[in-house]
Amino acid sequence: MTKLVRSLRSAAMARWSSTSVRVSTELVASSRISSDGSARNARAMVMSCFSPALTLLPSSSITVS
Repeated sequence: MTKLVRSLRSAAMARWSSTSVRVSTELVASSRISSDGSARNARAMVMSCFSPALTLLPSSSITVS
């Protein structure tokens, strides 16, 4: 009986450990993806501040006669 309890406990601990490692790995991977995306967005915003305007004409249409 004691051996059965120990083996069930060992199996449960092994399952918990592997699940914990998998979840931890997924969390690290997702934070790496989101921080990489944040850095990319920050670079894009900085570049848009320094790039020239795409249109050279004013947005309102004024006709001079």
